[in-house]
Amino acid sequence: MTVAVGANNDSPLFNFLSWGPAPKPLHPKRGVYHWGRGFPPVDWLTHRGTESLGDYLEAQWRTELWVTITRQTVAWENYVERIFLQPPQMFLWGCLADYPDPDYFLRLGDHKRLTSWSDETYNALVESAGRVTNLEQRLRIYREADMILIEAAPLIPLVYSHRNLLLKPWVRAYPASAFKWWFWKDVLIARH
Repeated sequence: MTVAVGANNDSPLFNFLSWGPAPKPLHPKRGVYHWGRGFPPVDWLTHRGTESLGDYLEAQWRTELWVTITRQTVAWENYVERIFLQPPQMFLWGCLADYPDPDYFLRLGDHKRLTSWSDETYNALVESAGRVTNLEQRLRIYREADMILIEAAPLIPLVYSHRNLLLKPWVRAYPASAFKWWFWKDVLIARH
């Protein structure tokens, strides 16, 4: 799962984060803020259950970028409604692919639903890749579209989560997949 922060590319946060964590000299055209001075207020919306991640990210922004972000944490139901009806400047969003293909992230991805970003060249590349049957050619087109998406950065990936499994020695089979959480009916436990 990827956790991303949504930020429009005209927001101060986008301009600041695009320069990396080290403080840079003031450059008003590019929106870089020396030691966080003059950084405008940014509202950040999160949902319940993400408090520890929010605390961690805020501490990193404060320590590394010298900026303070104002966070509001709401219930999940209110969160989803706010994201789509009153989009905040910044928000947390996770994504888990339904199938292992670049098409999932590049054509159906949340960068389209959650931001106002759009690019004609990008859209044309992704649509054409979906019609190509030659795998090498298809992946080349997706790579080209991906580079446009990376440069535009409508969503900024912040965290990649993973699951650790600690199994007893007598657990003989424990299928795992990125697409399905648990396979309880397929677990085998040996006598012990």
